[in-house]
Amino acid sequence: MVDKQERNRLLEAWIGMLNCVAHDVSTPLSAIRAQNNQFKKMLPQLLEVYELAVQHKLIEPQIKPSSLSTLENASEGIENQVDRILDFFKVLRQYNKQLPANESDLPIPLATCLHTVLEHYPFSDEQRQWIHLEGNVHVQLKEDSFLIEHLFVNLLQIALSHIEQMGKGEIYIRIEEEADCFMLYFKNTAGAQDEAGAGRAFNWYFVKYNGNTIPGLGFCRLKLLHRRGDITCAALKGEYTEFRVRFPKT
Repeated sequence: MVDKQERNRLLEAWIGMLNCVAHDVSTPLSAIRAQNNQFKKMLPQLLEVYELAVQHKLIEPQIKPSSLSTLENASEGIENQVDRILDFFKVLRQYNKQLPANESDLPIPLATCLHTVLEHYPFSDEQRQWIHLEGNVHVQLKEDSFLIEHLFVNLLQIALSHIEQMGKGEIYIRIEEEADCFMLYFKNTAGAQDEAGAGRAFNWYFVKYNGNTIPGLGFCRLKLLHRRGDITCAALKGEYTEFRVRFPKT
């Protein structure tokens, strides 16, 4: 079993590697974005010159008008995708800076984190009625509050989007204590997805929340795996989606 000192050394190596990747990838992407901006500025004039040349029969039209119109859309698409990746690496660097500070052996009251999210999440009055807490929410976890709060935000966003999509459903949050861990069960009864669809939530490493980019469920899972926890999901189309979070006691 890897001891705490070794885990911290591996974590520092992981952070260093990610920061190097973020820097090495961000630099050429920024150059691509700048070149694309130059292309966007020149494109309207180039299209106008081409159309005039065709009208005056200076050249034979080799490109369909519909193809020309896609150039502007393609340029916008490149900019959006590059910005998305740059945003990803920006938040990744910010998140990595906070990881060492968040490593702690002090117990964190799960209820404190949970109620903080429930108080500040932008619910409507109707949405608050959909949430039901069960089990011992006052357990003490050796996890950083940063991880737990973002974990809850992700699970709430998934559940609420399912309920809004299906026009039905409730949210049930249950906590159970086992011999070596605490289990958090986060279930919604909208039944919007099957198990394969629900599992795709782990593909999102960063998500948008209240106008900001925050760690997604995929990143939360990586952090839990590092501390020997895990997140899994089960779903039955038309019935429910349930995420099961394992928090180790030690």
